[in-house]
Amino acid sequence: MREGADLKRLVLTAVLVLLGVVVGGGCADQDRPPPDPRAYDVDSGDLSLYEGLRRAGLTVPECMQDGLRYALVDNGLGYYYKIYLKLESPVNCMNNFLQANEMRDLSQASSFGGKEAEQPLLYREPWMDEEIIHRLEWGIGSEEIFQKFGMGNANLYSVDALVQQVPNSADVRAYVYASRGG
Repeated sequence: MREGADLKRLVLTAVLVLLGVVVGGGCADQDRPPPDPRAYDVDSGDLSLYEGLRRAGLTVPECMQDGLRYALVDNGLGYYYKIYLKLESPVNCMNNFLQANEMRDLSQASSFGGKEAEQPLLYREPWMDEEIIHRLEWGIGSEEIFQKFGMGNANLYSVDALVQQVPNSADVRAYVYASRGG
């Protein structure tokens, strides 16, 4: 008789543990926010855009939200991420972004100077040739011209922004790369 009671207790315990795993797993999925449609498929998915920007000390104006795509990719150190932003907006909104982040070009300009300020890239930085850039389908080829902006900040992130006029449009486009230490 004792064996029957022990077997019932064992079965009941197993059922309760199984229910805890199933219910607990379901709750974890419900707590995870739905994927952001602005995120590229290479985004790690474990950090929100807001949190990634906060860690890098970057600000993206509200006027850019509709023309924004991004990927946050863990750089292998756990807390820090490589940040890839593609931004399209009117010139005044792009200039708000550049000024809010204290970005400058080689001539120390803090705003996009128009088509006449764009030039071919003098040299390619290593990030421009990373496989992820090809997966994002960013047009950073040798035939492209940009006005290049950059900055470093107290969080030890360095930021590069390649800004260009969008063909047949009044808007401008920026490819932004931010990484801790360069």
